[in-house]
Amino acid sequence: MGDQNQAMVWDEVKKQRAAVSETVEVTAAAPMVAAELAQTSSYAKVMENEEVRKQVDAVAKPIEQNYQSLIAQLRDRHAVGVVVAVNGRIIWADIFAMEGRKETIESEPGVYRHTEVTGDGFKAFALTSLLPKTGFDLHVAKMAE
Repeated sequence: MGDQNQAMVWDEVKKQRAAVSETVEVTAAAPMVAAELAQTSSYAKVMENEEVRKQVDAVAKPIEQNYQSLIAQLRDRHAVGVVVAVNGRIIWADIFAMEGRKETIESEPGVYRHTEVTGDGFKAFALTSLLPKTGFDLHVAKMAE
């Protein structure tokens, strides 16, 4: 079973490698670049190629600029968090740094840590698991006071 799954993975790698080779922009160096890419299954080697890097940058730079613009707008509005919902279902939430007047931490070593931050007009808390192989927030909440 494992051998079949691994064979499927390598088949997919070959397909993706071929697709990358075919999408390299047509330049004088294109045949050499395509041949080089067809010889490797290493993502790192593909990304070392200057032509590939140029094409990735052409796609990534506008996305990065949009992200930076969005972050600047959120800062201008003094946003302290973002919630993303799709079809009415929350799929992601993030609370940014908040300036608090008081922080209280209560802990049961190896079991949990409860952190509470109180600021101007708000109270936030996080309950973090300290059990072995966890260390993640179990619950995070922020509310108006």
